[in-house]
Amino acid sequence: DPRKLTPWPPSALEAAPDSVQFVREELRRPESEKPILWLFGDSHAERLSVGLRLGTELKVVLIKTGTRIQFDTPGVMQDTMIDLLQNRVLKPGDIMGCIFRANLAPHKLASHEAFLQRLQRVAVATSTRLALFSDNPWLQHNGPLCHPFRNGHALRNCWMSFDDVKFERKNLTTMLVRTAQLPRVSLLDLTSLFCTQSACSESLPGLNALAFSDTNHLSDSGSAYLAPFLCLFTQSLLANASVDEVLRPELP
Repeated sequence: DPRKLTPWPPSALEAAPDSVQFVREELRRPESEKPILWLFGDSHAERLSVGLRLGTELKVVLIKTGTRIQFDTPGVMQDTMIDLLQNRVLKPGDIMGCIFRANLAPHKLASHEAFLQRLQRVAVATSTRLALFSDNPWLQHNGPLCHPFRNGHALRNCWMSFDDVKFERKNLTTMLVRTAQLPRVSLLDLTSLFCTQSACSESLPGLNALAFSDTNHLSDSGSAYLAPFLCLFTQSLLANASVDEVLRPELP
């Protein structure tokens, strides 16, 4: 249930003078608390966090990036957020996570990569890990319209070639793979998890279950489907094992 998530305090996204102090108070942590996954992102991160909660025992703190804290717009709020994480909040063993929307404009790739490199330096300085998640496939139609009715017919066809999906996001994938070569950074490819070797569609691979609630957001089934993969991925991170070769996307 997304309502059970621990959100980044709303006032942190406003320019109120007392917002920094509010965040500091809100994010106080007991010394004995288990590792936390700090997940940067928008609505796609929220859907991913459902799978994280089902598949792991980690506490997930969702840091919304859709209002004032932007990957591609360095500013006071972004600086404040990173300062709070590095100097007051992060503890060894924590994980910082980022998920990028697959429709990221090409001209924004450089600024997004710079932001990830900044987080990578924080991960090195704080003995934490940076987990990158590639986005799930995007459909041409709303998933429910493509899912067959009881009579076997559907209103739309969401079938896509897996090669075409990889080609459309090749620049973003290249950037993520390049960043994942840096120390303390790992990448989990969500794209391939929702596709067979040849195609992607509205259904979970091998299952007659709807993976998407619209063109690009995971359904509850789609989020739950990710749970075992996220379990393996986060366990490897917490064990400080190398997962750079696990579920890494192949470049088109």
